[in-house]
Amino acid sequence: MLIVGPGLDLAPRTGLLEVGPPQSYQPWAVMDALVANDLARLDDLEVVAADINPRVVAHIRRARATPPTLNLVSEIGDSDTVELSPDFRNYFAALGRSIGAQGTSPVAGAAVKGHLRRTIKTSAEAARTLRGETLDIVTDRLREGGFDLIVATNILPYFDDGELMLALSNIAGMLAPGGVFLHNEARPALGGITAALGMPFEQSRHAVIASVRGAPAPLFDSVWLHRKARAPQR
Repeated sequence: MLIVGPGLDLAPRTGLLEVGPPQSYQPWAVMDALVANDLARLDDLEVVAADINPRVVAHIRRARATPPTLNLVSEIGDSDTVELSPDFRNYFAALGRSIGAQGTSPVAGAAVKGHLRRTIKTSAEAARTLRGETLDIVTDRLREGGFDLIVATNILPYFDDGELMLALSNIAGMLAPGGVFLHNEARPALGGITAALGMPFEQSRHAVIASVRGAPAPLFDSVWLHRKARAPQR
């Protein structure tokens, strides 16, 4: 699996509030989801986290050697106007079970009243699956290629259409036949580009995080899934 642009988060992408040192949460969350849903095993999984920022890459490499403790607090909390969805609560309650052990959360106080809290001590076995690499997805690709899953969330919106085409071409070049590309970019142009590259759109999902009293719609996030065409049989 390849994660493009995992970043080093002060405000994690899964709607979590930062309560400790900067951390790259996405590789651990995706790893946990794959193992929890029986899509992978830790003893047969390789996760490459590739980022343009060398500080992020150095952080990932340190995490491989020294498994981190993830202090998680939901950025959104229940209040008089906000109610977290059951699906988000269930996700948060199970997050990290497949990659480590639950610890005691150090967070307390009025600032996080109504927020979900969780601490995960990641295991050495999970950390060994993780590798950091330097990559500018617009101009380059990893030579190894053949990834079964490539995740690129919250990076494609920063590219203009020309940069987007170059980035998607590199992603297609690194994706194995039958492999899955997952992203959250809603730009219409992306559908035509991915179809031309042989990894057409297959399905999308929308996850409700919370309902807000008086709002026209709930708080939600969306992802789009593409699958690369398999090579024709000869």
